[in-house]
Amino acid sequence: MSKAFSLASILLLWLAVAPAGAEDADVLLAGFQRWLDETRDLSGRFEQELLSGAMGTGIEESGRWYLRRPGQMRFDYTRPETKVALVNDGETLLWIEADEYVERGTLDEQNNLLMILLTGRRPLRDLFSAGIDVEPVRRGRARLRLTPLVEDEAFTEVVLTLPVDGSGLDAVEVLDAGGNRMLYRFPRMQRNRGLPADLFSFKPPVN
Repeated sequence: MSKAFSLASILLLWLAVAPAGAEDADVLLAGFQRWLDETRDLSGRFEQELLSGAMGTGIEESGRWYLRRPGQMRFDYTRPETKVALVNDGETLLWIEADEYVERGTLDEQNNLLMILLTGRRPLRDLFSAGIDVEPVRRGRARLRLTPLVEDEAFTEVVLTLPVDGSGLDAVEVLDAGGNRMLYRFPRMQRNRGLPADLFSFKPPVN
């Protein structure tokens, strides 16, 4: 086999497995925006992992999550401890069972990436510039890298793993200026199943 033929074969193989449409981040972003605009609710399992830029160690948590557009999101953590994190139209609640801890507050969705991406009302193109991440993913998937148009100390970028036409979401990575990375995975997501509004009201068993 000649070197030229070998190189040509490798290039053809790369083209065959490269995500279709990955050359145009704006097209991918537009596809994801259309999918979001047609989404009323999402639910399923989640896996969350924090990697520290300084320590390099990971903290892993998991459970179930629920989203109802616009403005409602709930995470029910079951591992390694039981807790609930809730956002309901700008009001927030965190309950940790083992500590009998409750914290209530308000949320500016401009400072919460998942709220911006999934429940926000503003078009994503008004908030982010888009690029394609070259890190390999499985066939039929692409990584869309979003950088905020306005500098924000809370994060530097977010990377979405999603189908090449933008019609779905596998994972979200949030990176901050300190090199910390929060990764959310959403296996077997369910969409537009009709989540009830009262799912986003939670009364902790402690005061």
